[in-house]
Amino acid sequence: MLPYSTSNYNLTFTAKGDRFRTMFRYASSTGYYFLEFKNAKFLELWKYPNSSVNEQVGTMVDIGAVLPGFNLTDWHQYQIEVNGSVYKLTIDGTLVATFTDTSLTAGGIGFSLKSVGTPVSMNVKNVAVKPIVNLLP
Repeated sequence: MLPYSTSNYNLTFTAKGDRFRTMFRYASSTGYYFLEFKNAKFLELWKYPNSSVNEQVGTMVDIGAVLPGFNLTDWHQYQIEVNGSVYKLTIDGTLVATFTDTSLTAGGIGFSLKSVGTPVSMNVKNVAVKPIVNLLP
């Protein structure tokens, strides 16, 4: 298990759902990043930068433009590399998005659902958090 103060790590998991969030560098209820997967194939990165008001980081990503036929309701393997100020999302072995932000430096991981009106669901399995190992030449 990695300490809650860990800065850099790889989060991997297998999931399917119709709208869900994956949180990382979670330090408090007002200090964390979250990737919001929504509308079958879209993704946004948001943060609560030690404030009760969230802010979007970067722009919306169309996962379907990178992985044709992608749908959140199917099982997929996700990897989020959290390394310094760079956050990379890989789905089914393909790099889908890279975001950069320096607001939050350490914290844990988590999952959540967000529903406005219509109920949503998420199934998650095979969750692993591992340190990033930098190999020297």
